[in-house]
Amino acid sequence: MPPVASHENRSGGQRRRRLRVAVVGGGAAGLVTARALSEEGHEVVVFEASPATGGLWRFQPDHQGAPAAGTPAIVATSTACYENLRTNVSRLMMGFSDLPFPDDAL
Repeated sequence: MPPVASHENRSGGQRRRRLRVAVVGGGAAGLVTARALSEEGHEVVVFEASPATGGLWRFQPDHQGAPAAGTPAIVATSTACYENLRTNVSRLMMGFSDLPFPDDAL
């Protein structure tokens, strides 16, 4: 690891240290946090217990039943998504400004 470096802060030109940062959770909040920290020049690692990112919004049809042998139950049941889920929140409100939902999304 190279020594801690400084960089220009985009919000005011202040000099800051470059930090090594761990973000726990690869859901929407964790990914946004990791991106913001990375844009500020920090070295970021995201730790996620599930096999993929997405958090509560990741549909996992293979986790509809009992967890696979050796898989902690919390990992297998940690999503609120299900096949016919409908929300009452606009896709414009739920999408990210630079990664919106597709036009054909319900």
